[in-house]
Amino acid sequence: MKNKPWHNVPAEAVEGMPGVSIRWVVGEDDGAENFAMRVFDVEPRATIPSHHHWYEQEMFILSGEGVAEAGGEEERVGPGSVLWVEPDEPHAFRNTGDDVLRFVCCVPLRND
Repeated sequence: MKNKPWHNVPAEAVEGMPGVSIRWVVGEDDGAENFAMRVFDVEPRATIPSHHHWYEQEMFILSGEGVAEAGGEEERVGPGSVLWVEPDEPHAFRNTGDDVLRFVCCVPLRND
C-alpha cells in the first residue's frame, strides 16, 4: 500500500485548456497496472471542451460548482456529485462558480 498527500503531486497544465490543471495522483509510476487516478482543477469560468474516448470514466466532485454536459444534457454538479460517462459519449465541463472546481477522475492505463 502507498499513502501520499495528493497535493504534493505537481499540477500540470492541460494543453489547449487554459485554467485547467491535472495531477496524476496514482499511475504507472506508483505501480498501478490497470487504472490511473487524476485530480483536475478547473479555475472559475474555465472549461474542459467536449471530447470523447473509448473508455468509460468515473468522476467524484470534491469542491466548487459547475456544469457537466453529456448526451446533449447539462447537469449542475457540486461537492459530492458522482458522474459516470459511457464509452465514446461526448462530454464537457464548465466551472460556473467563483472557486476552483476540483474533481477526481479514474481512467484505464491501457488501450486494450
